[in-house]
Amino acid sequence: MARTSDRDILIRQLKKLSGGKNNDFVSNQRLREELKWDAQRYRAIHSALRQEGRIIGRRGWHGGSVALASLTQADRLTVFISYSH
Repeated sequence: MARTSDRDILIRQLKKLSGGKNNDFVSNQRLREELKWDAQRYRAIHSALRQEGRIIGRRGWHGGSVALASLTQADRLTVFISYSH
């Protein structure tokens, strides 16, 4: 059985806490506490997901907050159109 990646675990927990809504922010502190991760592990995964555009963050008191990006790279439609006369 394949192990679920930390990235997938964070995304799944964020979806759960935000009710599955994009752009519904959850505090970083609450998310990290729910995951039961230390700060270093959380920051590493959080940073990677932000760089990939899968989550967005905003600054605020108590460490800021995070939300699912509205369209992740995996959700975007890729289309190739070939046309010839």
